[in-house]
Amino acid sequence: MYNFKRIGMNEIEEIKALFTSVFTIEPWNDDWSNQEQLDLYLSDLVGQSNSLNIE
Repeated sequence: MYNFKRIGMNEIEEIKALFTSVFTIEPWNDDWSNQEQLDLYLSDLVGQSNSLNIE
């Protein structure tokens, strides 16, 4: 069974931690060491009024 909840900018630190733990390893190996770039990217994804974010 799945539990769903809305997430948004209030959970940005948790989102950043999860995002970097997933996308900095295989198969992506993305470099998200620039915190300003990461903040801007996630704000663009999560901070939009038409964005649906589910944990």
